[in-house]
Amino acid sequence: MKARTRTIMTFAILVVLLFGLYFFSDWFSKTVGYVAGEEQKIRLMQCLNEKQVVLYVVDDCYYCDRQRGLIGETAMGYFDALLNCDSGESVACENLASFPAWKINGEIRYGVLEISELSEISRCNLEVK
Repeated sequence: MKARTRTIMTFAILVVLLFGLYFFSDWFSKTVGYVAGEEQKIRLMQCLNEKQVVLYVVDDCYYCDRQRGLIGETAMGYFDALLNCDSGESVACENLASFPAWKINGEIRYGVLEISELSEISRCNLEVK
């Protein structure tokens, strides 16, 4: 009987720890910064398309690769306005100071932007309906 009680107590403690870990991680991600999943990133890219946002990049650019990595390959597939300035097709690239560069709401923003920053600046909601 004592071994059975010990097993039940161990199981109960594990269940409490798992629930505690779940609620702590939920609170922590909301406090430190929401971590966007693939669905949220896809929704953001679709919203950026609707708002005619443009991302300017060049080849062999660490920060451009990092920006694309943050967004993810799948979500980048939903984004239509990725402009590679090494192709020489756009006059808009000539006046850019560095890469990556985002044109959001008519303003140019330089550097790698986090998903939450892109959402806030563009006023695109990350929540999945």
